[in-house]
Amino acid sequence: MYRLLKLGKVFIKDTDLPSCSNCVHFIIPKAKVLDDYEFYGKCKKFGKKNLITGEIEFDFARHCRLDDEKCGPPGTEYSNS
Repeated sequence: MYRLLKLGKVFIKDTDLPSCSNCVHFIIPKAKVLDDYEFYGKCKKFGKKNLITGEIEFDFARHCRLDDEKCGPPGTEYSNS
């Protein structure tokens, strides 16, 4: 590892991809602890409606970014406006 650092060959992956926390569809968790953003942040774009109560249960943002049918790793549904 040290050898790679010395040669300048270490790269940070996915720096060009958008972050969910900057997206207009991102729902900030009620407890505003930094770790909560990653684990409990949700996405307004994806979820499921309860047919009895009418309440919508939004999907976790991290699950949406792992699912190519939703936002996927590239963030295809990302919007900053």
